[in-house]
Amino acid sequence: SSTRSLFNKSIALKEDQPAGTVLTESMLTFKKPGTGILRSELDKVLGKRLANDVCANKLLRKEDIVGF
Repeated sequence: SSTRSLFNKSIALKEDQPAGTVLTESMLTFKKPGTGILRSELDKVLGKRLANDVCANKLLRKEDIVGF
């Protein structure tokens, strides 16, 4: 629901990262709203590569991650 997405948090990058970067926990932060990849899916993101250049604080989406 839209209310749930307001209170959930999504995964975002702390700093700009280029395509091909392998994601580690130290690169990531969590931001509201929960409209991107959810914090609860962190284990699915760690060790994956970025498919695109991603700016800091942009909520990660499935299309940003290779093989998500």
